[in-house]
This record gives sequence, C-alpha cells and structure tokens, in this order.
Amino acid sequence: MAVQDMAFAPSFRVGEVIGKSLSIWFKNLLPFGVLGIVFNIPLAIVGYTLFKDLVPVQIQVSSGEPAQLPPGFGWDIFVAWLVMVVCYQLLTAAVTYGAIQRLGGHSVSIVACFGQALSRFLPVILTGFVASLLIWLACFLLVIPGIIVALNFCVVIPVCVIEGSGVSASLSRSKDLARGYRWKIFGILLIAAVVAIVIQQALGLFIRLAASAQTSVTSVMYLGVGSFVINQAIFTTLVATIAACVYYYLRVAKEGVDIDQIAAVFD
Repeated sequence: MAVQDMAFAPSFRVGEVIGKSLSIWFKNLLPFGVLGIVFNIPLAIVGYTLFKDLVPVQIQVSSGEPAQLPPGFGWDIFVAWLVMVVCYQLLTAAVTYGAIQRLGGHSVSIVACFGQALSRFLPVILTGFVASLLIWLACFLLVIPGIIVALNFCVVIPVCVIEGSGVSASLSRSKDLARGYRWKIFGILLIAAVVAIVIQQALGLFIRLAASAQTSVTSVMYLGVGSFVINQAIFTTLVATIAACVYYYLRVAKEGVDIDQIAAVFD
C-alpha cells in the first residue's frame, strides 16, 4: 500500500475520499463518459417516448386549453424508472471495475469494464433493484430513514461486483461496511452532488442557448433527450466512481487491505 494511502485512508477522511474520487473521474472522463452514454441509450429511447407524449400536453397548456395526460402515461413512467434502475446498476458495475483498476495504477479499458458488468448481469440487477426498492420504501416512511438506508447500501454494487456476492449477502455486507461512517459518506455524496450540479448547470446553459435557436418541436425534443442523457451520464458515472472509492477506503479503514488485494479478484 502506498505511504499516502496509509496516512489518510485508515481515518476515512472526507477530503481524501472525495479528492481521490474526483481525480479518478476527471482523468477517465472519456472511458467513463462512453460507458455513461452507452448504458443510458435505453433510457434515452424511453425518454424520447415520454417527451413525445408530453408535447401535445405542452401545446394544450400554452394555448390555454385543458391539458390531459395520454392514456397509460403512469405505466410509461414506471417503465422509465425500471429502465433507469437497470441502466444505473450496470453502469455502476462497469465504472466500479474501471475505478478499482485505476486505483491500482492500471489504465481503464472500456471493453473490460463492459465485460465485468455483463459477467455479473443478473446479480447486479437483482441487488440494485432490491436496494432501490428498500430505499424507496424507507423514503415513504420518513426522509431520515430513507437517507440512512441509502447510505447503508451506497457500496452494495461494488460489493456485488468485487466480492461476487448475491443479493442478501451484498446488502448485508454493504451495511456492515458503512456502519460507523454513514455521515461521512453523506458528506462525500453531498459534495459530489454540488460538483455534479455545477457541471450540469454549465452544460444546461449551453443546451438552452442551442435550443433557443431551434424552431421545430422535433429539434427541441432531440436536444431535450440528448441533454437528459448527458446529464445522467455525468451524475451516474461520478456517483459510481465515488461508490467504488468509498468501498476501497472502507475496506482499508476497517480491514487493513490494500488495493492489490481488492483488485486481485479480477485477475
């Protein structure tokens, strides 16, 4: 283990974790960006359908007519949510592998990232779906329980990918790793959210300027879907990188392992 890791990782310092996460993310914007866009293509297709269904509603509202959502729109929203969950979990699995490789001093291979995500396809999807469902159920109770459950499961996909665990074991293991560090993890995710919002707002300004120059509804719709996918790619790859780094630093702090031991599972 590197000297600097020994100096900072055992105490799980928020600044060290977020700094390492952002460093890895910025240095791998190209491969992570490609992964983010590709894994969000299904979401883009669903999003285009939703945008198309909402165009007549927007026209009705702008003309002062009573607006009515198209039949089955609620079902379309549910399908979009389901597609988003699946895409996000697979993307997290792919980025997890890339981030761990980068932590170990290796280059990030897009093909290898895809391979690792697809090799754990079913466990990753099931684990992510169950974790998302439990988080949503907790959020329906109160906000604080929802946050706590989300923090408990923040490294559930890295656990599933790196340790080869099933659904129940991944959930339990993620909760055990997060215990005692939940609010530090919350601080890390909060800082990451601010960074992502700043980047997204800057990108959004550019897209709004481009959209103002368009006259056709179709062009605006394409820009809307494209901006949504890019924003998703930015946010999801950043959060996935942070999840992988949080997992690494938690393992170091709690178990004293180094990156070579963690990355050895991929050899």
